[in-house]
Amino acid sequence: MWRIGELHLVTGVDRENIKYYCRARKVDEHGVERGGAGLIEPVEKRGRVNYFNEDALFRLAIISHLSKCKMPIDEMRSVLDGKGDFEVVLDTSIVRLKRERAKINSSIRAAQILKRIYEAILENDDEKLEIT
Repeated sequence: MWRIGELHLVTGVDRENIKYYCRARKVDEHGVERGGAGLIEPVEKRGRVNYFNEDALFRLAIISHLSKCKMPIDEMRSVLDGKGDFEVVLDTSIVRLKRERAKINSSIRAAQILKRIYEAILENDDEKLEIT
């Protein structure tokens, strides 16, 4: 059996994130999620210490990779519970990440242009300003 600290060491998932993944998911009367994700459960609790089995370790390792794909909790849950089509969920994540990359690349280009403009202003170089 594994404690949270051991899960952290094995998977690299932050302890607070593990606790979040353990806390029960609650939906209020307005449909707003509160609490945690409810993705893994301890098999035993002794005092304040939760103990997890290999299934929780396996699920947490998958969660770690899915979170790197920026996958929403609901999609993670459907995949982990065998209700979602894993390939479709991954394809959706790939599309989402490519959009994010395009936005980031655009922001980088804008910052580079602004830097060239700033440098031209500092150098009082009108020719550089026209090129930019």
